[in-house]
Amino acid sequence: MAEPEDCEELFAFQKEIKEFGLGGGDKEAYCDALMTGTGRIAFIRKEGKIIASASSVAEYGSGAMITAVATHPFYRGKGYATACMKALCRVLLNEGKQPSLFFDNPRAGHIYQSLGFKQAGFWGMGTIRKGK
Repeated sequence: MAEPEDCEELFAFQKEIKEFGLGGGDKEAYCDALMTGTGRIAFIRKEGKIIASASSVAEYGSGAMITAVATHPFYRGKGYATACMKALCRVLLNEGKQPSLFFDNPRAGHIYQSLGFKQAGFWGMGTIRKGK
């Protein structure tokens, strides 16, 4: 599991994942959950470089939201994201926290379902524009 001193390297890794669209991003906001103890990050390092991770945020007494499950493009299809998810969920479940997540990527959905997650519904996002 990540320690606060891993945050900068993990943030740089997340920026490499084009599906996340972090661009410049806000490192302070990204690191906040890790620094405050309201989230954690399981990750895999290979040849000195972070290649996969899975994070939790918004942890509370009985639950946690899983986010930012990723594998570097050169290492996909080898089970690294699944291994990160297993490690993260094991820690959460051992603490009595129920993990939950949202996804729109079918490959990610396959990973989550293979780990025992069940689809509970669908979600959507909207934008409210001023003056419309």
